[in-house]
Amino acid sequence: MMDAEDLSLKDIKCAKAQSQHQDGSQHQSEDAEVSPHIQQTSTKTPGLHQDELQHSEEAICLNKSRFLIENPPVSQIFDISDSEASNSLDATSADSLRQRQDGLQKQPERVEVPLQDEYGSRQQSEESLCSTACNLSTVEESVGMILKGIEPTPDLADYDRGQTTRLLCLIGLVFAWLVCIACIVLGTLCLIKQTNSPWTDITGIVIKQPARRLYITGLSTTSGEALSFMTNVFVALATDSLGYIHATSLRWALFREGRLQFNTNLRLFTSTRKYAPNRWPANLISIISLILCYAASSQLFLRDAQEKPGIGPQNVVAVNGVAILTLALGIFGKASIATWIMASGSKHIPTWSSNALNNALVLTHHGLTREEERCMLSVDKTPLPPHPTKPLARGLNARNAVPSLRYIISLLWIWSLLMVIFFIILVVVSWFESVGYQPWSFSLACSAEPDPEFPEKAQGTYLIVNSVSEPWIGSLIIGILFLCAVQGLQTLGINAAELVINLSRDESTWKEVDRAKSSRRSYNNAFISAATSWQNMLLFAFKPVLHWMLGQTVVLRIYELVVTDSDVHGVSESENTYRYIFFMLYPRLFIYVIISMALAACMIFIAFRRPRGPQPTAYGHYQTLTNLIDDWTVNEKGIFWWGDKGVGPDGIRHAGTSPNREALGNIQKDALYA
Repeated sequence: MMDAEDLSLKDIKCAKAQSQHQDGSQHQSEDAEVSPHIQQTSTKTPGLHQDELQHSEEAICLNKSRFLIENPPVSQIFDISDSEASNSLDATSADSLRQRQDGLQKQPERVEVPLQDEYGSRQQSEESLCSTACNLSTVEESVGMILKGIEPTPDLADYDRGQTTRLLCLIGLVFAWLVCIACIVLGTLCLIKQTNSPWTDITGIVIKQPARRLYITGLSTTSGEALSFMTNVFVALATDSLGYIHATSLRWALFREGRLQFNTNLRLFTSTRKYAPNRWPANLISIISLILCYAASSQLFLRDAQEKPGIGPQNVVAVNGVAILTLALGIFGKASIATWIMASGSKHIPTWSSNALNNALVLTHHGLTREEERCMLSVDKTPLPPHPTKPLARGLNARNAVPSLRYIISLLWIWSLLMVIFFIILVVVSWFESVGYQPWSFSLACSAEPDPEFPEKAQGTYLIVNSVSEPWIGSLIIGILFLCAVQGLQTLGINAAELVINLSRDESTWKEVDRAKSSRRSYNNAFISAATSWQNMLLFAFKPVLHWMLGQTVVLRIYELVVTDSDVHGVSESENTYRYIFFMLYPRLFIYVIISMALAACMIFIAFRRPRGPQPTAYGHYQTLTNLIDDWTVNEKGIFWWGDKGVGPDGIRHAGTSPNREALGNIQKDALYA
């Protein structure tokens, strides 16, 4: 016998629709398939000889009626009325429903209903049948949800879709492409337009200069260093904007795969299973592009000691065309992945907001259910069963809430210790250096022994990259790769530190809804939210400073040397050769070590800081936030608060949220909450 739950309104409507729209021949074939008893009854009934179409329709409906009688719907099995079925099922557990259904199905009650010979009575029976089927569909839907353990979702407040943030992301993406094109054009012009024409010094010697693939500017060295720092700031802004697109895409790709737990994820080290823009090949391209951007920004403006007629060697600033093209390549990689995401996966992103509360509401709309009696349990208590507990004076720190943070903190300290070792090596090597000038001096001014050609030569050692008479473009490429090796680990460490910062921001967002504070649920766009977060601005300040300072520690210089003299047609000529030299300056490295250790110390402070207040800590964990928020309703200003909701029937207090601040009380520190 067929279960009553397998019968739905769709079956009945489907049979009616087919019988009403088929032609006469089809009706006759259907009549032949019905039972002989039904056919005989329909032909003998008076008043039904008007047309064959009416006979076929009535026969099918009668056959359907008999099937329903032999297989009663859920409302009849439970011996309840159709109007009471839906309400009673909501209050009945899944186990009791199964037990009652199984017991009654073993001995189903057959109801004998005489076939009606009058057309009007049969039509009334058909209308009653359709009404019963409509109620049956509602009952079946409730039964299916209860049997699956899913309660019907109540009305929820609408969530912020972050359309303004999405628009700003698109603007940033277009701007990144424009910068990429501009860098390609400028880099190409710098390689083509070179200041390497011969000149004559005061003695009448013609100086021939080889092609250096650099464009000499009239900027001072101080202006060059300032421009280098501003370039690092710009690179940090551009890469963060493109990285936000990548992070948002990762969040909702993990959601579609059923792996999303936290609002913040380590985007460059987390690979999705199916979504290509967030799989490990795309992540690897993103990492390489990010390293190229910061390595190139440190080599855009180089110091060059150039001979000038009648003056002698002078320090000038040269624009490195190869570095500009490398920066274009890095931006191209980041922008390509962001464009890929916007073109293919943007429609699968329900919101562009970075707000942890808003995103938890999105997941609630998409099926995330609240677990009862967990109103005072933090994220670390997720594996434990529900139980009453007292509020804590201080919450859990992020290090214990997210154990993977220990790897990030370890990476930052390992990098700082490596720089300390590098500093010691430079000091030792410089102490024993003997190249005709004072080998040892410690001056943060970097001018212990003034020399217009080498103002840094007394503060470190050097590495010769190229010394051929006709330098080729590969020398500058080697210089970029050397900086990539130096900047790579630092870039990964700073990017990983974003996890610590964003977890702290997510917790601050949750803490702001405390009733004791003048708070509100704010859905500002992600860029304004980041600009007003002290944690985010702290990390953003470290990014360009560390990258710029590392570029000032390992300096690429062009050393010009006259190597030949000749007399051609009575004219004395001299030909120059150049060496691309990396100066590694330990005074600046000492400053860099201090800054890098300060960053590691700040990350430790944020990761181990225990927030004050009785609110359970969540750190952007969606299930925990959903358990703590029992009412998503907001008032006309978009505000709701969290606080004490009084004593429940079991004598245990309850904490939750409400749009009415006055309806909540302060948390009782010595009371049990569940």
